[in-house]
Formats: sequence, structure tokens, C-alpha cells
Amino acid sequence: VNSASDDVEVLEDPNAVVEIKDSGLVLYQNVPNPFSDRTFIQFELPESGAVRLTILDVSGKVIEVLEQSFAAGTGSFEVNGLDVAGVLFYRIETAVGQAVGRMVKVD
Repeated sequence: VNSASDDVEVLEDPNAVVEIKDSGLVLYQNVPNPFSDRTFIQFELPESGAVRLTILDVSGKVIEVLEQSFAAGTGSFEVNGLDVAGVLFYRIETAVGQAVGRMVKVD
């Protein structure tokens, strides 16, 4: 377990989870990872609301932004059609906080 800060805990394993302490927001590792065509990014929300998913490359360039409203509980985004390969980052932003994960896209 690597503690990134007092508010975020990152578990380093194939099913890694980023949990924002005291917020109820949980971000899971995308599946599959690495991926070639499509992947799924799952999360848990403590309350209903809008969730923005931003995919970024290692330089911080925004590759794709998806936004959707979800009920409280488990939700997920399907990501496909990305025209880039390599290490990418995904960030979810909600009313209760944000979390970031890392994934690998292969050709």
C-alpha cells in the first residue's frame, strides 16, 4: 500500500483501488488493462450526480472527455475509439471529489 497523501490511498495490485477517504468516492482500475480496443472504468459514488471522465496522455493533453449522470452506487464508463497508444491517465470528477488512475493502451 502506497499512501499518496492523507486523503488518497492507492493500492498497487491488478485490481487497484483509489479511495478518497471520508468522501465515499472509489475509483477502480480499468478492465482490461492493458487494452487495445475498449476498456471499462468503474467507480462507486456515495450520492447521485454528474461524473466527468477525462482521459489524458502523459504530457497532460486531454484525449477525451465523457460526462454522464449516475445514481448512487456503482457506475462505469466504457472507453473505446482512442487514437493514441501508451500510458494514459483517467480522472473522474464528482461533487464529492476526484480520483486519478493509470492505464495502458496498446495498438
